[in-house]
Amino acid sequence: ALLLVVAEEREALDSLEDRVHRILLAGTVLALALVLLLTTWSIRRALAPLDAFGRAVAELPLDGSARPQPGDDLPNELAPVAGKLAATLERLLGALDRERRFSRDLAHELRTPLAEARLLADLAARQPGAAGGHLVQLGAALADMAGIVDGLLYLARIEAGSERPQPEPLDLAALLAVQAERCRAPAAARGLGWELHTEPCWVLADAALLERLLAILCDNAVQHAPAGDRLLAYCACDPPSLWLDNAAPQLAAEDLPRLDERFFHRAAGSHDAHAGLGLALARALADALGLQLAFTLDAGRLRVTLGGFAPLPADAPSA
Repeated sequence: ALLLVVAEEREALDSLEDRVHRILLAGTVLALALVLLLTTWSIRRALAPLDAFGRAVAELPLDGSARPQPGDDLPNELAPVAGKLAATLERLLGALDRERRFSRDLAHELRTPLAEARLLADLAARQPGAAGGHLVQLGAALADMAGIVDGLLYLARIEAGSERPQPEPLDLAALLAVQAERCRAPAAARGLGWELHTEPCWVLADAALLERLLAILCDNAVQHAPAGDRLLAYCACDPPSLWLDNAAPQLAAEDLPRLDERFFHRAAGSHDAHAGLGLALARALADALGLQLAFTLDAGRLRVTLGGFAPLPADAPSA
């Protein structure tokens, strides 16, 4: 038998193998570290707009001086969430603003009637013989306060969206004629005449809200037109619209943008029998109904125009 033995030195091969293992391990660790760094950087870079949006929301003042950003610069996955949050904050800030405005207006407008009511009650207590007259005046002052509170509460409900329109087919001309007839007696008591021009005009609108809006416009014309004036009311169907016209010698062109402001009075510091909430309510109702309410002044006559009605579809019944 023949035994052949071959031997070779492995020190160099083992050293090379160890070096390759160390290089592979170091490369793997370096690659993992690089991936982690790049991932962290990418996530931070992608979420930087969200962090900025969060800081802007956290620093948002609650006094209504600023509004939340819509978050349009966020990634597509986060933009809808930021948009919903901004819309929610917008509604919250709007509610806070309405609450502050309601409290401010209520405190401001009730201060004078309350002082008058306290004075009348004190006079009635001191002068029992004349208590009847004082009590009548006291009742009128309390009625004014109740009107202010009711008007502000209804305006707050309209602005908060509590009164939602329920559109239905209705004849705009018939609704205007009803309101004009309702105001005919108060107008006659002030020496005012009504001139009504209408044609049948069917539209889609909320009957209750539109009826109250027309009642406010008619009442405003009767209350503010000078004695002996002739009130004009028109209803047209192409396009569906209506307008009321009355003399307004006290108004100037610069007053038109302020007519629908709360508690607006032509004379500074004026506190007549009108609270100044009528046209503000009319504006809120028109906005709720999606209508356009406009004021124009021509040759001393005020025209209040109401347009933007949705016409009745051709296949819808008109009665």
